[in-house]
Amino acid sequence: MTPRLPPCPASTPRGGKGLPFIQNSQPDSTPRGRKGLLLARRRLPGKTGGFSLLELLIVVVIITVLLGLVAPGLGGARSRDLADAAQRLGTIINHARQEAVLTSRTWCLEIDPAENSYRFRQRVGDEFKQVDRAPFTETRLQPNISLHKLEINGQAAVAAGQVYLFPTGEQDAFRLTLQSGDNRRIIAMEPLGLARTQVP
Repeated sequence: MTPRLPPCPASTPRGGKGLPFIQNSQPDSTPRGRKGLLLARRRLPGKTGGFSLLELLIVVVIITVLLGLVAPGLGGARSRDLADAAQRLGTIINHARQEAVLTSRTWCLEIDPAENSYRFRQRVGDEFKQVDRAPFTETRLQPNISLHKLEINGQAAVAAGQVYLFPTGEQDAFRLTLQSGDNRRIIAMEPLGLARTQVP
């Protein structure tokens, strides 16, 4: 015969009514609600704060890709600024040549690499006076563009130099280099003829 198991002990809820239930001798340790869920997560073994190595590698890759997209744009903008500055100066010099011929007065282009600027002067009587009308007013180049290697009539200018434009259409030969980073533009002018912009 199969032995009978003793009946499970039962107790009745307070009030004496209702179905019997089994009394659990240990308290329920299962977290309840949202607060309990957070506590359960905190208790997960092996879970520590900070980023994993994989997450850090992903961030580094994203930053590298973004820099690769932005850097060429910056270099292109600098190259365009340099080309525009060189073209503008060459155009103004040629305009000043015409003014010298039309007014029968000698003009002077002053180039100051130390100040990164240039200006035009016109001979009035026995002296040269600065021209205060556009586009001949004093111009200072952008900080990312600098003046280098000024040569006048084949000789290097140590500091600021003067290039004279005569009413006869003749002028001092000069060669000026504008530089922005690794990019360069050269403005050159012979004793006769227009100023021209060159790419070295």
